[in-house]
Amino acid sequence: MRRVLASLLAVCVLVAVVTAAPTCPQYDGSTPVFFPDENDSSSFYECSNGRSVHMACPTGTVWNSNINTCDWPQSRK
Repeated sequence: MRRVLASLLAVCVLVAVVTAAPTCPQYDGSTPVFFPDENDSSSFYECSNGRSVHMACPTGTVWNSNINTCDWPQSRK
C-alpha cells in the first residue's frame, strides 16, 4: 500500500512540475513578458509583478510567440 501511495505522490509532483506556470521576473520592465501555454495554443501567460497570469486569446485565434500577440492560425506559419 505504501508503494502505491508513494508512486501516486511521485506522479502528482511530476504533473505539478510539468504543468507549472512559467517563472516571471520579479518586477515589470518596460517591455511586457509573455510565455505560450504549452498545453493550449489559444492561451498564453503574461507576467505582472512577478506573477504569471493565464490569458485566453479571442475565439478563433492562437498565441503567436513571434509577434507576442494572438493571431490567426494561418498567420503563424
